[in-house]
Amino acid sequence: MKRFEKVTQENYRENDYLLANPDVRDAVTNGIYINGMEHYVKCGSNELRFQYCDGFLKHFRPYSEYDPHDIQYADNTDNFIEIDLLALLKTKPESLDRYMGSKYKEIYAPEGFLDKEKIGISDVFLKNADEYHRMYFSIDGAKGQIVRGLGKDFIDSSAPTIFDLGSGSGSTVFACAELFKQCNILATDLSPHLLAILQKIKDERYADKNIKCLAIDALDVEIASDSFDLFIGGSILHHLIDITPVINYAYRALKKGGIAFFSEPMLSGTIVYVSLLKTLFEVNTIVRKNMKIPDDVISFFQHQIDECDTRNHFYQSVNNHPVRINNLLDNYFRRLTKSFLNKFFSCNYYIEGVVNADRTINSFDDKWVFTQKDIEITARSAGFNHIKIKNLQSSNRWKGLISSVMKLGGFNYEFLPSWATKIIDRFDESDAVPDHNDIMINSTIVLQK
Repeated sequence: MKRFEKVTQENYRENDYLLANPDVRDAVTNGIYINGMEHYVKCGSNELRFQYCDGFLKHFRPYSEYDPHDIQYADNTDNFIEIDLLALLKTKPESLDRYMGSKYKEIYAPEGFLDKEKIGISDVFLKNADEYHRMYFSIDGAKGQIVRGLGKDFIDSSAPTIFDLGSGSGSTVFACAELFKQCNILATDLSPHLLAILQKIKDERYADKNIKCLAIDALDVEIASDSFDLFIGGSILHHLIDITPVINYAYRALKKGGIAFFSEPMLSGTIVYVSLLKTLFEVNTIVRKNMKIPDDVISFFQHQIDECDTRNHFYQSVNNHPVRINNLLDNYFRRLTKSFLNKFFSCNYYIEGVVNADRTINSFDDKWVFTQKDIEITARSAGFNHIKIKNLQSSNRWKGLISSVMKLGGFNYEFLPSWATKIIDRFDESDAVPDHNDIMINSTIVLQK
């Protein structure tokens, strides 16, 4: 069997790419790139990068032997006890194999789960679960976020019982399995299809770990209070319009001193993002024909603008404290436009534009309707006494974001003409000021009970 293959847009696989390129893994862990995909879009195609052939790792050495990190954690886990995670539910769950086949033998769910309407989940996570896994599964990306959010000291000294919300195919689950020397992990998701992928990886690579898969709408299922040391939600809150029930649920589930960890985009960042797209859109209407952005890329950007406009208008209509974010963005755009783009761009552009009336925010997989202030207020109301929110990206973040988003849409960043990349660079340059961390694209949120 071949060991390596040249990477292309068509065959790219996140984990195989990171495992074959240690320098990229380190860059992801250190926050230079959000994930391996961002590196490939920006650099990898020009550097002739390779990845492990699909299936090679499964047939040869186990995944743990390819661990990219040489971090040695202190063994402070003498009191670790492997527990029956499913016993923490108030109602005993049942295996889904009798309804969905043997593939789902180790996937459990409350009685009647399959008959209930699944609000907020689409075929992206169900019928197309394999494709979603291929695009977004990244253990190393999750590890980097967890280490930066929780800190090495916490990881070194903990053998936690973990509630993982919205586990998907397992990026955060397996990140924790590798970071913590010993742990219990309850992996939960609305999609049995994604959990089946998670279970397969668990059986192949992490058979010695106490990981249980539970298909639930977590907010509809009662669990024993004060049962978990760590509550993790990797990129889950932005799928919700109201984050309050999840924050309250996390507080109830955690023991005293327990920690809730989330990695999330923020509304302020998406507002700047859509303003950047609108700027490109606007300038594109006046440049010469041979300098225009390709039509299919423009259509892709228009779809992004429509969704973001809907989010932003929704936030303005329902939120009781939008003043701070408006002032913050006014300052950002005023600084950005002081010597640049005055001809094309107004400071209040981010609250203008026509919302697509045929689509509502409830139909979006990604909703992104909260800010740093929303998190703080909601967490305080739930009872959390310590709140820490960090910006994950520090440089070239707009270029990185647009590169990644274009990649997901099937486009290369190089498709953009030089005037467009200069505008994006100008947005990145405007971040080099003391308050740029308040405009967050990606963040870690740490709440302590």
